[in-house]
Amino acid sequence: MNSSTQASTHNEADDSTDAPNSISPKDEIQHSKLRNNIVFLLAVMLIIATAYWLYQRMTHIYTDDARIAADMIDISSKVSGWIV
Repeated sequence: MNSSTQASTHNEADDSTDAPNSISPKDEIQHSKLRNNIVFLLAVMLIIATAYWLYQRMTHIYTDDARIAADMIDISSKVSGWIV
C-alpha cells in the first residue's frame, strides 16, 4: 500500500511540472530577449520618427498660419478719386 501511494504521488508531481502554464528557464530567457528586442526596436523607431519630424519642422516653411511681421505704410495719391 505504501509503494502504490508513493507511485501515485510521484506521477502527480510529474504531471504538475508538465502543465502548460509552467515555463522553463530557457523559454523565459528567450521571451525576455524577444521582449527586449521589441522594446528596443520600438524605441529606435520613435527616435527616428521624432528626428524626421524635427528635421522637417526646422528646414521647411509651413504656411498654415503664416504671418508677416513688417511696418505698415499707407500709400495714397495726392489727387482724390480714381487715377486713370
